[in-house]
Amino acid sequence: MSEETLNETQPMQTSAAGAGETMPTRLGGGEPSSGQPPGESAPARKRRFSWVGPVLIGWLILLGVATFSGYRGYQTAVADRIVQQSTQAVEELDTQYELGLQDFAAREYELARQRFEYILDQDPNYVKAIEMLARTLAIIQATATPTPVTPTATPTLTPTPDLRDVEEIFSTARAAMEDEDWDAAISTLLSLRKKDPAYRAVDVDSMLYVAFRYRGVYKILNTGELEGGLLDLSQAERFGPIDSDAQSYANFARLFGIGVSFWEVDWAQAAYYFGQVAPYLPNMHNGDNWYASQRYIEAMQNYIDQLVAGRDWCEAQIQMQALSNFSGDPQFEPTQTWLDDQCSKGSKDDKGDDDKEPEATPTPPEATPSPEETTPPEETAPPEETAPPEATPVPTETPAP
Repeated sequence: MSEETLNETQPMQTSAAGAGETMPTRLGGGEPSSGQPPGESAPARKRRFSWVGPVLIGWLILLGVATFSGYRGYQTAVADRIVQQSTQAVEELDTQYELGLQDFAAREYELARQRFEYILDQDPNYVKAIEMLARTLAIIQATATPTPVTPTATPTLTPTPDLRDVEEIFSTARAAMEDEDWDAAISTLLSLRKKDPAYRAVDVDSMLYVAFRYRGVYKILNTGELEGGLLDLSQAERFGPIDSDAQSYANFARLFGIGVSFWEVDWAQAAYYFGQVAPYLPNMHNGDNWYASQRYIEAMQNYIDQLVAGRDWCEAQIQMQALSNFSGDPQFEPTQTWLDDQCSKGSKDDKGDDDKEPEATPTPPEATPSPEETTPPEETAPPEETAPPEATPVPTETPAP
């Protein structure tokens, strides 16, 4: 290659600022030189806002912890409130059940049915309410009066209005009171009250009080209409407080009704309630001529059988002693002696080896007589209520002003 050709291919140096200065040469299409000496790197750029990330993460963690704690507290409060509401609901149902038993004992079957249906509407698994509702519906259906079917329509009959003078009606009521015809007296007085509510109002109220009071006691003691007797006594209380004797008879009637509600359901409770009535009014009944004394003996026998089956000898001995004392029947003596022996043996066995295999339950020597075969003694007949004493005369007519 010639020298001229070689010179043409070499880079040319041109003067830019003056002599001795050369322009930087751009080799290989690279970036222009930064002016730093070779071998030294450029200083790192200062990072701005480098603290934002850790702070943000910390705040997010705190927010998460606070949210989680609040959620757990909310769940705990909700759970506590649910438990409290459930407890209150159970207590309310138990209260309604007890009120239903009282209505059932008082023969307020419709009201008892409504209470038991309400309980089952709130808790369909309330077993006791299911049983009592079934018993209540059975009684309602059994005592329902069938509606007579007539082939032809009959006109509606209205009672004949009493056109007698109010003074004559009042005299008729006084005569019925003197004859102790409480039904006639009450119906006549109510007719008088309907015709002229203001006529001798104080005297009419006093006569209604006496009539309702004595009719209610008579039903409880003599006819077995316990529900009707309680209703009459409640009517008498509208005119004034009833005396202690009438209140006592009403209490016995309620106890009898409660005992009937436990019949064949809980013998221990049935024996307890009839045991409150039988010593005082042994001939009390509810229309079926099954006296309180007979029911008490029957309930006690079944209760003692349960205690014997459970090998509760000493409690059975106590109950048998109470039954023997009440009945005075010598046929109970062998069973009483047997239970005394079993209770004594049971007390000794309790002090022995607890791992000893229990023996078969022994059988009483002989069955006790059924109360259905016995009748209450004549000397224990309930006291018959008499007419108002002469010291409490029927109010007389007050002369008009």
